[in-house]
This record gives sequence, C-alpha cells and structure tokens, in this order.
Amino acid sequence: MKTALRNLLIGDPLLASLTPGGVSWGIHGQGIAGDYIVLQVISRVPDRLMAGRGSLTTYRVQIDCYAQTDLDAEAMAQSVERILDGYKSEPFQGILFVTGQDLTDGDENQPIHRASLDFTVVYRG
Repeated sequence: MKTALRNLLIGDPLLASLTPGGVSWGIHGQGIAGDYIVLQVISRVPDRLMAGRGSLTTYRVQIDCYAQTDLDAEAMAQSVERILDGYKSEPFQGILFVTGQDLTDGDENQPIHRASLDFTVVYRG
C-alpha cells in the first residue's frame, strides 16, 4: 500500500512541481531542500471474515504538507485532496478524505507551515 500510494502522489505533475523536497513515509531526510510531504499510517484494520482474514485492509493515513508559507502548504493540501479523495482503482478499493487542519511548526524565527490531512484508504493486497 505504501509504495502504491506514494506513486499515486508523485505521479501527479502539479503536485510534483509543488513538492521539490519530495514525498516520503515517516520522516523527511535532512539536507533535502524544498517543500515536502510526509505520510504516516495512523491505523491499520484488516478485514475479518468468519472464514478468516479477508483480502482488504482499511488504513487511516495522515498526510502532512510542509512549506515555507501557509499558502504553499494549502496549495499542496488541495492538490493531495484532488488526487486522492474519491480515488478508486485496483488495488485501491477507495480513498476518502476524512479531516484536515492547518498547523505551524518550528519557531517564530523560522516557522514551517503544515497542512495535515487524514484519509481512509481501503486497499486490496
């Protein structure tokens, strides 16, 4: 799921132009310049059937868009939502936007603006 979701995001030309620092899972590597996106799996719930485990897993994925300005973080978030919300194509059975928020990290001398989005991802695999 992780590779497929990341490929879906980096394959979009507009989002690629907004994220020169790239898209990564878990952490953003030090020394990589430019606005970037970090993905985290918040929860993973396997499909359970009376006959055993099913082929679907439902994930809650947090996608954090980091930028030097609030408007740039918002532009990245809007692009991510455009790409993912309502997406359905194998192996994804459906991706739905759940919630979002705007945050600021760093300090007053060097703020980093963040738009945080949560998605439900139903994945076959």
